[in-house]
Amino acid sequence: MTREQRQELLCLVASSGDVENLKVALAAADLVPTTFGAGDTKYADAVLAAAARAGHLECCQLLLDASRLRPIQALGIMLQAAASAGHLELCEWCWEQRSDLQSHEHSTPALESAARGGHMEICRSCLRRNPDLPVKDAVLAAAQGGQPATMDWLLSRLSWERVSRNDKPLLVKLLTAALKGCHLATVKGLYDRDGGPANHLSAFEWRRPFQATLRSRTADWKAKAEWVLARSGPTAGVDCYLAAAEGAADPVPRFLWLRSVRIRPSPEKDYDSLRILAGRGNLAAVQWLLGPDGFAPPEGWAEHRSARMCALKAAANGHTEVLQALMTAGLPLDPSLCATEAIANGHLSTLRWLHEAHGTAALGFIEDAAVAAARSGSMELMTWVEDQDMDLGRGWCDWDPEECDRVWSEAAASGCEAALRLLDAWGVRRPDDGEPYVRAAHKGDLRTLKVLEDLCLSYGPPSRPPPPAGLHAILVGLRQEPDRLPRGAGTFLRAAARAPLAAVQWLSSQYCPQSYGLELEPVWKVLQGAGGAHVDQRVMCWMQQQLK
Repeated sequence: MTREQRQELLCLVASSGDVENLKVALAAADLVPTTFGAGDTKYADAVLAAAARAGHLECCQLLLDASRLRPIQALGIMLQAAASAGHLELCEWCWEQRSDLQSHEHSTPALESAARGGHMEICRSCLRRNPDLPVKDAVLAAAQGGQPATMDWLLSRLSWERVSRNDKPLLVKLLTAALKGCHLATVKGLYDRDGGPANHLSAFEWRRPFQATLRSRTADWKAKAEWVLARSGPTAGVDCYLAAAEGAADPVPRFLWLRSVRIRPSPEKDYDSLRILAGRGNLAAVQWLLGPDGFAPPEGWAEHRSARMCALKAAANGHTEVLQALMTAGLPLDPSLCATEAIANGHLSTLRWLHEAHGTAALGFIEDAAVAAARSGSMELMTWVEDQDMDLGRGWCDWDPEECDRVWSEAAASGCEAALRLLDAWGVRRPDDGEPYVRAAHKGDLRTLKVLEDLCLSYGPPSRPPPPAGLHAILVGLRQEPDRLPRGAGTFLRAAARAPLAAVQWLSSQYCPQSYGLELEPVWKVLQGAGGAHVDQRVMCWMQQQLK
């Protein structure tokens, strides 16, 4: 299993509410939640939110202890997730843990999430604990979520008369939100409320409300769109096809309706809709836009970046039929870039089609393809790319050492033990810079760290130049010359600057920095002085304890 697959497993078990199974899953995944990097932030949010949305307090407590997140950050994630699902008792428990959780920063997202779900009691609790919370965005969230009762209750706290007369931008936003989430009857009531102040909207101000009807998931979207057009007149239809593509699982009926009211698509305005649909794999909608009823791409449009992105999005998500449709329509398709996207995201069938259609040009530089395959953690893809390399009369022994280093590092980042052992079995030149350890440590991936140790990968050379970012500052703080660092010191320093505590402790136990001449005290002082957002404060506390 790759690291992402282990993360998904943890999320599933966390949402089940079975604490014992969650303990087993945490031990098997051997993965510490961490917020370093966008993907990991998503994971840390997801695993905590999964338990909170299911309302399982014991699972939340277990994950709170295991998380690398600061307690206030982790509790904030849990509070918002619990509020969105209507778990009042869990919200109250979160507030009891930290009084500062009632601040605007943390309770405002909870209020908006509760409003979007129509959970009135949680909204009341949020405002009871902090009466100064901003209510405007919560009103909009309730309207978007199709919760008219909650919307009306929150509006009563705002004073509708003041809003309708003195805050026209909010009035437009509210009407837009209601058109997206509520039924037409609710929209009409809002429009006619207290004399109908919305009657004074200009044609330009009606544009966003009209787009909202096309994004709407309610069954009466067309009735709402016709109602808006009757009041706004011709709206020029800016980004209308994009709105329809974003809002509907099957946007073709909305495309047909737009054509019926003489709003035509154009590549200058609506090419983003094609990109979204290509990435989603909606073949019928892509073919409609590229067909006689859609837009005819103007001369030179094929060179536009957005046009090329359509193919890349389709390749990244493995939508081979969409790629075929784009190529048939004459849209640009860079086989090498598309292949890299397909490989990195684990889509072997798409890669095979690209190779059949474009030959070796689909692979571009075979080294880049191998790096992307290692990043995916897919054994099938790695083997397929290796087979193509052998067909070219080459092998791993012919590779540049830097490319071999990249393959090992990406395989370590993927967290797939089988991929790492496959590289070892193939005899791929091993890196001596310790970078695979750093990549795994930053991800909080203890399991991969242990695999790297089992494969006897080097922690790093006796000396190495500092990389361009954090290590250089650390070296300056330590007042040591880079070429005098003991073996593996660079690896440990870079990991300590960004990894969760469990990963740093594991590296320390295996690498024993003190025995190699690197003292923890100067490392601790440098990290303490840096105060960077990525430094795990638990690492700081642990280092301080080791110095006592």
